[in-house]
Amino acid sequence: MRLAALLVVSFVVCVSNPLFAGSDLLRLAYPPDPIQPGEALTGEVRFDHPAGQPMEGWTFYICHDPAVIGLYDVTLGADTALLNGGAGPDFFLGEIQFDGCLIDVLTTFGSGAYLPVGDDLHLHDLLYDAVADGSTTVDFCAVPYGPPTFVDLDGVESIPPVAPGDVFVGPPVPPDPSLYLAYFTGDSSPSLADPSPTFEVTSRLSFPFGGLVQSWAWSVCTIGTNIEAVDVVQGIALGPSPGFSHVEVIPGQGWLAVCILDFTGIATLPPAAGHEMYIAEYELLAAGPAQICYCDSLVPTEVLLPVPVETHVVVNGMTVFPMTQCFDVDVQPAIPTGRKLYWGDVGHDKIRRANLDGSDIEELVTTGLLAVGSIVVEPTLGKMFWADWGTANIRSANLDGSNVQVILGGLAGPYGIAVDPFAGKIYWSEFSTPKIRRANLDGTAIEDLVTTGLQHPNGVALDIANGHVYWTDNGSPSGKIERASLDGTGRIALVTAGISAPMEIALDVAGGKMVWCDLGDDKVQRANLDGTGIEDLAVSSLGTPVGIAIDPLVGHVYWTDSGGSGSVIQRANLDGTSPITVISGGIGSSYGLTIATVPLVSSTTAFVRGDTNDDGSLTIADAIAGLGQLFAAEPIPCPSSGDVNGDGGYDIGDMISLLSYLFSGGPPPVAPFPACGVEPSPGDQDCEAFSGCP
Repeated sequence: MRLAALLVVSFVVCVSNPLFAGSDLLRLAYPPDPIQPGEALTGEVRFDHPAGQPMEGWTFYICHDPAVIGLYDVTLGADTALLNGGAGPDFFLGEIQFDGCLIDVLTTFGSGAYLPVGDDLHLHDLLYDAVADGSTTVDFCAVPYGPPTFVDLDGVESIPPVAPGDVFVGPPVPPDPSLYLAYFTGDSSPSLADPSPTFEVTSRLSFPFGGLVQSWAWSVCTIGTNIEAVDVVQGIALGPSPGFSHVEVIPGQGWLAVCILDFTGIATLPPAAGHEMYIAEYELLAAGPAQICYCDSLVPTEVLLPVPVETHVVVNGMTVFPMTQCFDVDVQPAIPTGRKLYWGDVGHDKIRRANLDGSDIEELVTTGLLAVGSIVVEPTLGKMFWADWGTANIRSANLDGSNVQVILGGLAGPYGIAVDPFAGKIYWSEFSTPKIRRANLDGTAIEDLVTTGLQHPNGVALDIANGHVYWTDNGSPSGKIERASLDGTGRIALVTAGISAPMEIALDVAGGKMVWCDLGDDKVQRANLDGTGIEDLAVSSLGTPVGIAIDPLVGHVYWTDSGGSGSVIQRANLDGTSPITVISGGIGSSYGLTIATVPLVSSTTAFVRGDTNDDGSLTIADAIAGLGQLFAAEPIPCPSSGDVNGDGGYDIGDMISLLSYLFSGGPPPVAPFPACGVEPSPGDQDCEAFSGCP
């Protein structure tokens, strides 16, 4: 029998051998991060004993895999070393063996030097060398010496519960990027009519199950010209005084930030949901959509090296590129607007619109239609676009259906359509000679993006922020959803199983989701943008689901169905809950579906925005006429034509916008432009006459 065991047992009386209470625990603690072969490692033996009698002695055997780590020393822990006035226990044996060590302790040969009651008592340190790549669970082994045993000052012998520890040797294991999400919160519908010309967006980081974040770099780009970052301040997550912090606004592009919480690595950001990283202030420049996205392209001009800042976080010394979400902004004009549903009614050869609750149905286009596949509305351009496979063309019109024009003709079954208003491009699918194509908005510069591996491409959708075009393919024996870069390169298949005949598709980029109608299985479905996590949103009573639209502002998804429930347009929450019928009766086989914010018309006088001298063209003469009215009181025929940016006012900013469009590649005047149209205008800004429009 071991010497220490003999010494301990000599104090034991004949009593029972009770187990420790549930709060007691003998445990091993090791650093969680991997170490490299040849490096040193220290483990700790700790004891939780919050109640009961002080301990007079203990014995246990600790074992490990010698192929992974090698033990070379055993020492007293802080609490054990304090016994006997700092002299340590009267007897201590730390016998190192091939696969572990035997530890025997007798605190005193007399009385009074007992291990006190307490939590997290530090008994011993175990010193190892890392031998080779691998892992081992270090544990309290009963073989060959029996289970761990403690003896209290009354001589009662007990066996405590134990907890092993894990040691990892080898290359560091990178944190899982999917555990980290960078996103934004704020007002997604700021208005030019608000008293303040700015609004705030908060940049946030969420990682409820990740590791500790030590530092990060943020690069935030603005897509669009109607908002601009003007100021950025630190959020509460940074604390009062980080070791290093640099925040910089890049005019016309966005903003960047770099932060190191503590150069010693002691200060960290713990796992939590929604850390407030930064608060950015944006100026409203014009009405229309924009996006705020994390990016990797902004270059600092101050303090830092002039290299692009990549959005990332540093976790335990390792760089992690988190998942990111863009923030969709829809700047509301100062004039009254309404949010509308637009759809193509194939059964009645019409394009219609209504309020989002289904009220106030209007017929916009009633002639020249045969089979509208999909429709898209771009209020910033003052236009709607649609693909008609019956007439084999793509057309456009004003938001009220006037001024119908053919953009592209002689196409082979055009169906899906999407518009990039920032780049001035239109994307579409053709199913008769299967292709994904694009062109300029005026129909020039046609490009074939995808021409192989397609059977019957249908819906098309754009993720402009991340540079992707998505499309559905209603093939045989089953359909699929694919995506590529905006130029057609980098094609990948996202959904190839659990899908039958996908039709139209819509994207919720901020929410990281895509939604589509499956005509083959009579379902409305969604998945993550990478194709994972397919869910059924609507399955009951559907017969011919085709058109789909997402309203991220209030969290709704809309779809058309011309089958099981009759010809209807229905709506549900983005997760499929609370479905309702929005429109029923009086509609035929409805295909294309979209949602847009459009001006509410209160004037019936048509005009062209920017044509201030009413001569039928847009030139520098219009800017001169507008400036003459502003500074020389020279009247212009239609004051509303001078409101180039559509904010409801007429000032020097409108003429600057006009000159920027004419000579510097700035955004075009808002609708009505370039064709005649109408809009509400307050008071004396209304158009009483404009000879260039009927």
